[in-house]
Amino acid sequence: MAHDTVAITADASDQIALWRCSLAEHDEILLEDIDELETHVREGIAARVADGVAEERAAVDAIAAVGSPSAMAAEYTKLDPARVWRRRMRRMLAGSLAASATVASISVVMDLSALALMATGVAAGSVFAAVMAVAGSGALAALAAVAVMSRARPRRLVARIGLLVARRRTALVVSRRARLAFVGASAVVGVASLAPLPPSLAQLHEASGPTVFTDLFGVLALVALAVVGPTIALLQWAHCGRRPVARSPASDREAAMAWTRRLRWMLVGLLSVTLVGVVAGLLGALAAGLAWHALATYEQMVAAFVGTQIIVAGAACVIAFRVSQGRHPRALRAMDRAVRWWRRASLLRTTGLAVLLHAAIVMSLMTLGVVAAIAVWDNRYEGLVEVAQYCQAAGMALTPVVASSLLLGTMRPEAVRERDDLRERPA
Repeated sequence: MAHDTVAITADASDQIALWRCSLAEHDEILLEDIDELETHVREGIAARVADGVAEERAAVDAIAAVGSPSAMAAEYTKLDPARVWRRRMRRMLAGSLAASATVASISVVMDLSALALMATGVAAGSVFAAVMAVAGSGALAALAAVAVMSRARPRRLVARIGLLVARRRTALVVSRRARLAFVGASAVVGVASLAPLPPSLAQLHEASGPTVFTDLFGVLALVALAVVGPTIALLQWAHCGRRPVARSPASDREAAMAWTRRLRWMLVGLLSVTLVGVVAGLLGALAAGLAWHALATYEQMVAAFVGTQIIVAGAACVIAFRVSQGRHPRALRAMDRAVRWWRRASLLRTTGLAVLLHAAIVMSLMTLGVVAAIAVWDNRYEGLVEVAQYCQAAGMALTPVVASSLLLGTMRPEAVRERDDLRERPA
């Protein structure tokens, strides 16, 4: 930035800082774009001051000459429609990876706690209750951490995380070894999330096939509901948390807005992956039940169960990849309009919509869960329970790997573009 272009008064500097905040609200405008636009604004101020215009008025005119933030966002979208959705999808996938890392950490702590308690001779029932308490405490701590960081606090930690992410992203773009290490680390996270509980704990809730089978998907639905509610609440909080930020200095406000926008899309990714996993499991159970009622063999039921989950998960991955590459332009434009409306809407409207969305998701999952339970209620193949457990484990283990691979895919187009730009520059 050309800070030395002109000596600007505090009032003019405040105008520029507030103008940068208005630009930071738009996903379509990158930080580099804001810096470049500020350079043009400062040059415009310098030219107007040289013509005898007062500095405050010169700042207003120079900012107006650049254009409104909405118009600038639309122009950047026209230049590269896929860019904004690459960034959004990258953040959504990063949210999925962060959630997987959190689950892996909680799982490891649960196992270590269970082993330590069992070594001291504590009853299995007490051990199970203690482990569940550890899991609940970990989930609440994670939600509390997200709630605090949605306001860009603590600021030093947020700044360090942003700097670390920028460095790692640069390494992933330029180094193939770093990309392989990234996917490998994601695989480790997926495996760690499956750290099995001691056999004695698993035996506490052993039951017949139908009960375990229906309970499995009942637990999945309950987990989804437990995540959906807090996630939507945090999304709403992040969206409507501008008033406290507005009382802070403009530079802090800009950083907080950028961070809140990033975290908001990470939460969207977490919510999306959770819902896809639960819906895939419930649809698989429904397909298996329908296959059984059609007098299918055990192998055909397993194929229906596994195949349905693969189709649902694969379709979600394909959609994520196509969106990250800027395809389906009509759908993306519709989603952009929805995002712009949400950003401009009042707190009352967005809160009402969030409540309706939560209710719709809850009712849909409950309906699908009941239908799936009815379909498999008289299932005589107890072995299908183990298949369901293996599928759930495979999904948890593969989610970080798939997310990291798709995330790298969102970075490659920009890497190729940067490399081509370097090649085109004259020596």
